[in-house]
Amino acid sequence: MPDTPMAPMTFPEPETINRVAIIGGGLIGAGWAACFLTQGIAVAIADPSPKARDALPDQVDSAWAAIQQLGLPRGARRDQLTVHETTETAVDGAEFVQECAPDRQALKIDLFKALDAVLPAGVPIGSSTSALLMTPV
Repeated sequence: MPDTPMAPMTFPEPETINRVAIIGGGLIGAGWAACFLTQGIAVAIADPSPKARDALPDQVDSAWAAIQQLGLPRGARRDQLTVHETTETAVDGAEFVQECAPDRQALKIDLFKALDAVLPAGVPIGSSTSALLMTPV
């Protein structure tokens, strides 16, 4: 059976993205949130842990303070951060998703399956990892 070529994927132009979802609210997720907020992009961040959700505003404020020292770009908006209990509510309306879950392969595989089930086709997903190798599963 001959291989059927896949249709090329199209993604939004970066400058057209107005809403980002971040999945995982630890230090890495908070840093990504601050980065997107400095670009005037609304950020919805989800973490299943109440402790992580409670710590998020302080972590974002800490990153925001460091960025302020470097000089905030025009349009930076700290007030565009929302914190969610579930992935589903955070990704609703997102035009880009940044995954920042702990570096456990099974967890990330399950998370990507869940994201695939709720995201519209064409929404890109970025992944943060520092310990997992880039190998096929």
